[in-house]
Amino acid sequence: MAQCRLPAIEALFQIIEQFQENMCPSCGYPKGDSDEKRMIVRTCQTILDRAGMGPHSVLEIARQLDGDINLDALLPEEKGELLALLAQIKEIKVRAKTRQTTAAMNPIEPGDEDPDARARRQNARRTATIQ
Repeated sequence: MAQCRLPAIEALFQIIEQFQENMCPSCGYPKGDSDEKRMIVRTCQTILDRAGMGPHSVLEIARQLDGDINLDALLPEEKGELLALLAQIKEIKVRAKTRQTTAAMNPIEPGDEDPDARARRQNARRTATIQ
C-alpha cells in the first residue's frame, strides 16, 4: 500500500510547487488549467484514502534518537564520507525498488523460492500459451 501513496504524494507536491510558481500578478490565482489540476488533486485524494491515508488517519513523527547533527560542523573529509554513504543508501534503495517491482510482476508461488524453478515454470507457461 505504501507504494501506492508515493506517486500520489509526489503529484500533489508537484501541483503545490507549480501553484506557488505560476501565480497571476493581478488576481493572485494560479495560471493554467485549474480544472485539470482539480481532477489530479481529487484522484490523489482518492488514492491516498484507499491506501490508508484518508482524512481521519493519524501520522506520528518520531525524533531521531541519536540526536541532531550540525552539518556545518563537519570536516570536509567527514562531509565526503557522509555523501558517499548517502550515495550507497540511494543505490540500495534503487536495487530494492527494482526487486520489488520485479516481484510484483512475477510473484513467487509457495515452494518456488528457487529462481531456477521459477524460470522453468515461466518457460512452461510460455510454451503452453504458444501451443
